[in-house]
Amino acid sequence: MSRGSQALDLANRVRTPAIERYAEGLGWTRVPAIGGSIAVYERPDSPLHQLIVPLDESYDDYGETVLEAARKLAAFEGKPLAEVLALLVKPSEGRRKPATRVVPAVPSP
Repeated sequence: MSRGSQALDLANRVRTPAIERYAEGLGWTRVPAIGGSIAVYERPDSPLHQLIVPLDESYDDYGETVLEAARKLAAFEGKPLAEVLALLVKPSEGRRKPATRVVPAVPSP
């Protein structure tokens, strides 16, 4: 399987809420006046840079549209596309858990 088809396969497995949470977590804001089968997000530093998020996962081009959104998010973050797709497919694994520090008990004198 080529890299392009692997990326498209991953993109087809991404759920819409995962893309929306990821974009919003980076500061992208949803354009409120847009409705229908897509959501449009604007980049925090440039409203001219937009992200199209498909809301209907049954469309034939769902994977391609998700892949384009993931490319834009990856470029914005400076991350590899494969890493962003992996985080979108399994968003709960992409969240870091706070580190827990074990402090040894100090014996009382």
